[in-house]
Amino acid sequence: MTRALAALLVACLAACSGSEGSSKDTETPAGTATAPKPTKEEESERKLHAAQESAVEAMCERLADCAVEDANKTMTPEERKEKLGNVDELIPRYRAECEEEANKSDLSPRQVKIIQSCVVEKKSCETFVPCLDQAQKK
Repeated sequence: MTRALAALLVACLAACSGSEGSSKDTETPAGTATAPKPTKEEESERKLHAAQESAVEAMCERLADCAVEDANKTMTPEERKEKLGNVDELIPRYRAECEEEANKSDLSPRQVKIIQSCVVEKKSCETFVPCLDQAQKK
């Protein structure tokens, strides 16, 4: 299942759309930069980006927990130590890499909502991981 989790994450990330917004500062006559008031569109993008970061953080945390759960079910303590090393050090690194990779692309509002729903509603890894499949780009 650990490979399945990694494959799912890669598939989910590969399916994400990748549009990038840009905001520019304006110069005042005195030469100091001031940020223009964001438009409705920019504010919507900011809110979506914040929701994406939050959803991705929660998703990556759950994926890491599911990977540990799966390893505990399928490996002996000796196998876990040999193959995974110190899990307490591995999990934060895995979560950070997951978040970094997932946040490279912009998710659609639909994808963010699905991830949020999966995190909140799917209590077991057996239901959580398949739920994330729905977040793939249509």
